[in-house]
Amino acid sequence: MIDEAGDIMRTGVEKKQSDSCVSLIRSVLSRSRALNCTVVISTQNPRVSNSLPYRSLLQTTVALRLNSKAEAVMALGEDAVRRGAGP
Repeated sequence: MIDEAGDIMRTGVEKKQSDSCVSLIRSVLSRSRALNCTVVISTQNPRVSNSLPYRSLLQTTVALRLNSKAEAVMALGEDAVRRGAGP
C-alpha cells in the first residue's frame, strides 16, 4: 500500500530521488499481476499534473468523489468518461 502517492512527485524531493521512487513503483506494478499481488495506491488530488506517472499500470481505478467532468477525466481517464463516469 502506498498512501499519498502523489506526494512522491511534488514534495520538493530531489528529482533523482523522485525518479528512483517512480521507477521502483513502476517495477512493482509491472510484476504484481504475475505474482497475483494487489497493490493499493492512493492520492487525494489526482488533478496535479504528473502526480501519478505510472497510472497506466494500475489494474483498477476507484474515485470516491468527483466535482467536475475534468476531475473525472483526470482520475479515471477519457474512456471511462465516454462510458458514463462522471461527477
